[in-house]
Amino acid sequence: MAIGSGQVKEPESVPIDASRKQITLLNEQMRLLLNWLQHNKEWVFSGCGVSFGLVLLGLFRFLLSRKSHVYISQLRVNMTFGMLSYGAELSDQMLLFTVTNIGKNPSQIAGITVRLSGNRHLFFHNLGGERGIPCFVNPGTSLRFWTELKNVQLTLSSQGYSGKIRAVVTDGIGVRYQSNSVRLRR
Repeated sequence: MAIGSGQVKEPESVPIDASRKQITLLNEQMRLLLNWLQHNKEWVFSGCGVSFGLVLLGLFRFLLSRKSHVYISQLRVNMTFGMLSYGAELSDQMLLFTVTNIGKNPSQIAGITVRLSGNRHLFFHNLGGERGIPCFVNPGTSLRFWTELKNVQLTLSSQGYSGKIRAVVTDGIGVRYQSNSVRLRR
């Protein structure tokens, strides 16, 4: 389409490998700049040339840093059996989950499931805990969650499942963290 003919130019589609082409273009521009610098050495070593070079270097670093940055949190998950204390009384046997943030940034806990064999998961509707899910865990701290073990065993045995289970914690960006495995008794 001709520009100025009164028609609107349609936006071009962005190819899938646009970032690769962008890096190739930057490399070509840097090669041209280096060729020019080799032929104009006296100008390069003047104060203006050094300043110009630093501006170009900053621009180059800025363009490279624009790539999508993926934030990966670091959570450690532990699953064990235990009981809760209510003053002088103890609860029934519980399945306890401890989620520790070993990273440097707060991480969101979006969900806790129990992974079974065959890529099956057991989801909890009413998981007890120090906080409700979803929640944030700060760096260097832990949060504990629990559910009654007998309910988990009844649910799994009704589905014909017995054996080892693992907890899976999903963070706010969808990264999954697995716990140690524990064997359920019948």
